[in-house]
Amino acid sequence: MDYEQFINRMKEHMEELLPSNTKCEIEKKDGNTTLLLQYEGENYSFHMTPQYESYLKGSSIRCILLSMIERMKRINSMNKDKTYCIGIKLINYEKHKEKLQNIRHEIYLDLAVVYYNLLDGVEIFQEGSLNESDSKEIVSYHKAMENTINYLGINLNTMEDILFSMIYEEDIEYSYSDVISNITYKLDKDKTMYVLTNKKKLYGAITLLYPQICEVFAARMDSNFFILPSSVHELILIPDKGEIDKEDLANMVYEINRSEVLPKDFLSDSIYYYDKKDSKVIIL
Repeated sequence: MDYEQFINRMKEHMEELLPSNTKCEIEKKDGNTTLLLQYEGENYSFHMTPQYESYLKGSSIRCILLSMIERMKRINSMNKDKTYCIGIKLINYEKHKEKLQNIRHEIYLDLAVVYYNLLDGVEIFQEGSLNESDSKEIVSYHKAMENTINYLGINLNTMEDILFSMIYEEDIEYSYSDVISNITYKLDKDKTMYVLTNKKKLYGAITLLYPQICEVFAARMDSNFFILPSSVHELILIPDKGEIDKEDLANMVYEINRSEVLPKDFLSDSIYYYDKKDSKVIIL
């Protein structure tokens, strides 16, 4: 099936799957083809090139369409119930100590888990603060984690393959169990460095706290591993094969933080370490 046939088939099947009052149009502009949808009062657009590439890689049209519909339903739910909008991110505790007096957070090692609105990026104020009225919806840590996983997903790449996602294909949604399964059975375990972030590469360091991620990665590598705080947006995982000097890693992180990382993206100068025996992350 060529590209034009694919686009027309996508539109036809989308119209069959969605309610009859849903508007579905194809827009061609500046060399790009986009599927435009008006679904339950909200407007959505999906670029067709990534969808076609996924189709060529083996994804069925139905699978692609269902993932698009699932995304629209999730965003609708977030717009109707603001508790679905609240997620979490990791920032440096000491650097933001003053601000954290008013921001809802929890301490993790030398970092802070901060609650924020996934849609607009606004941080959630502490109960009792002067700005408490800005955030009337209070959610638990586990609910905020669930929202973060559902909205931002996860990417785990080898350093050599950083431009290609081994867990997610662009614009295709997978369940969290699928992600865990892919790490367990498909992740190339013979590489030296891996980049852990989320699908949007936005505040991706929080993926370190995603359930089971450290455990299944350590099991796949069959080793403990170092965790380098590349930025608030991503982490570098290095399996410990007994050949790495932690002082060299510390020096590397320190230098990169000052030469390549923007101040607003700084996460930490610390080197972290996951011990699979204790199932715990520590600071070295």
